[in-house]
Amino acid sequence: TFVTWPAHDTTRLTEAFRRAMLRPFVRLALLDEDQAAGMMTWPHSGFHVHTAVWVSEEDRAFATRLARYTVRAIRSRWKG
Repeated sequence: TFVTWPAHDTTRLTEAFRRAMLRPFVRLALLDEDQAAGMMTWPHSGFHVHTAVWVSEEDRAFATRLARYTVRAIRSRWKG
């Protein structure tokens, strides 16, 4: 589902993204819990939220292409 997001604090969003991604990494055994906990202490998390591209709510074709692009690496890792 495509959701319009208002202006936001990229630091807080990056931190939320880091936390949201580490949980499935542990669940899928890509990291163990100690590794994930250690990554939470890093001052530079290794995660980044790119906010330079804005997608119009009406531009469904671009939103779909962008979503497909973002999951390419994830799909290749899980198949792999």
